[in-house]
Amino acid sequence: MGIVEEFTKNAQRASNLLDNLRANGFSPLDEKPLKSWSQAQVAKLLNVKPPRLSELIKKGVIPSGTLRANKRRFFTIQEINEIRAYLATTSKKHDKFSFFRERKESQVIGVANFKGGVGKSTVAVTMAHDLCLRGYRTLFVDLDGQGSATTLFGLAPDEDVEPEETIAPFVESFLDTDRFDGFKPRNLAYACRDTNWGDGLKLIPANLWTGHMDIALSNIANESDEVRFFEVLKLGLDTIRHNFDVIIIDFPPSLGYSAINGVYASDSLIVPMPPDMLDFTSATSFFLQLADIARTLVAYDESFDMDFVKMVLTKSPGLGKGSAEELLNGADKGAHKNAKTLKALMATAFGGGLLQNEYLFSEAFKEASTNFRSVLELEPGDMKCTSQTLQRALDSVRSVHDEIESLIQDVFENRVYGNRALEVNHG
Repeated sequence: MGIVEEFTKNAQRASNLLDNLRANGFSPLDEKPLKSWSQAQVAKLLNVKPPRLSELIKKGVIPSGTLRANKRRFFTIQEINEIRAYLATTSKKHDKFSFFRERKESQVIGVANFKGGVGKSTVAVTMAHDLCLRGYRTLFVDLDGQGSATTLFGLAPDEDVEPEETIAPFVESFLDTDRFDGFKPRNLAYACRDTNWGDGLKLIPANLWTGHMDIALSNIANESDEVRFFEVLKLGLDTIRHNFDVIIIDFPPSLGYSAINGVYASDSLIVPMPPDMLDFTSATSFFLQLADIARTLVAYDESFDMDFVKMVLTKSPGLGKGSAEELLNGADKGAHKNAKTLKALMATAFGGGLLQNEYLFSEAFKEASTNFRSVLELEPGDMKCTSQTLQRALDSVRSVHDEIESLIQDVFENRVYGNRALEVNHG
């Protein structure tokens, strides 16, 4: 068997296995309804007392949700957004959006690490889901040709996503090639796909055609007088960013033309990093590469800068409190001690650039990925892991995203009011 035939056969076997999994319950998320949230969860999310929600339901001014057999009331994401919109009319403390939306401000956050296995796509998708749940109009852009994030959105990249639905036609619109039958869009709106999270979250999916982006961008670098190769993604996002509050970019896991585009298009960066010595060692190379990219970009555009660059620990065995109870499956005391040492090293190296909270190592994250979901989409009754395990994972997610939301709000306040310097800038 030749090497081409061997690769092809392996790809076919993997594809057949995925087909079997999907046929047995792991079908795309856009065919499944999104979970609902309990009244207590909604109250916590919206910072109101549960009795206050009950009072507003009785008055008929907010959606009443759905009563389940256990007499508990649950709300969809659409109903949560309606409640949030009503509360914003009653008090400024419930309105964290209008001050920057009136100015059409938005924040583009790249999630990047050029080393595989750090949880990059999981972090990016979970962040997008949670920001949507918190009320931010969110766009997710998958730049990874492997389509891992697209898969977590419940789509098989090379079966459920047509080439014309990726970013590829926009990129190639700057070339003389015509691989899309004359389709040469100069606005990325065509690629923004609906998700099961409703109007609050759109997706620009990826597949193998996205992986060919580097070739197209290299041709632009050599052939185009109209646009510089590194600004293509930014130009595309500029055509649609007024429709969103936050745009999350999931970077490819290696340095190339598309990654350089991601850096130039991003207002800020989140860098996922497990507390592991190999990952910590690779961070030196990663940041040297980023420094080289930034040096080149500044030479072309002196105004190029970022609002913040933050590292976040992933797959952490509960280092926040250091309690034995937080050690999850597979994390023994020795692993916990080593991870705690690595966190201390990272804190010393990165200072304020390291977020204080971390994503826990948890079976809940593994189970979510197996089911093409994020942990925010898991239902306690449909899991193999315990509800306590899920809750610990969700608590860690909320803590990390509280920090990130604070950074986002600081950026918007600085842009709109301009009355204080950003202490978060670059850590």
